[in-house]
Amino acid sequence: MQLADFEAPPTPPPIYGPVRQIAYIVPNIDDAIAFWQSQNVGPFLVTRQVSPFSNSYYRGTKTDGITIDIAFSYVGDMQLELIAPVNDVPSPYQEMIQRRDQGVHHYAVWVKNFSEAYRYATSQPDNTVVMDTGIDGIARMSYIENSTTKITLEVIEWNAMTAVYFQNIEKRLSAIAQRETIEEFHLGELTPKLVLLPVLAKFAINKLLGRLKR
Repeated sequence: MQLADFEAPPTPPPIYGPVRQIAYIVPNIDDAIAFWQSQNVGPFLVTRQVSPFSNSYYRGTKTDGITIDIAFSYVGDMQLELIAPVNDVPSPYQEMIQRRDQGVHHYAVWVKNFSEAYRYATSQPDNTVVMDTGIDGIARMSYIENSTTKITLEVIEWNAMTAVYFQNIEKRLSAIAQRETIEEFHLGELTPKLVLLPVLAKFAINKLLGRLKR
């Protein structure tokens, strides 16, 4: 982990758009926050013992119950994410910890047309899908690892639900006056029910009509 990672993030293929977030996998969320605070980064939002994934596949095998601590901050305009696995369920996070790799785990991108971006990603011979999670019609996310560049992209479907989630992270952090503040939060606070209900209603209709693939 180092501030230099934020100076010149990679430029992904145009279909993905720009990098929006740089993420690290850490053994302990509080130690990692303390490190970044020593680099004058803060404030932080942190949520603990969460299992945010559904319908997940890790390297092609169905997986359930991945539990993690997550922290967010910003370095300039770039979002910083810290993830600490807190159970032994196989995941990209456990993989990183076992390698004792403290470098960048992934660069996140937001795509409005997830299906198109995913087809492109899986059509490239040097790409490997490390993890798929989410449900068609609600939100999808995939980690795509490139064997040539050694870069992993987190491809996030950008829709009404995910947009509010990330916008609320930014709003909450910008409202905190003191850089050293660490504010605890719950994931459910970031996506109001008024946003969820239309998404779920549309999902139910599309599922009933057989329009969903995953």
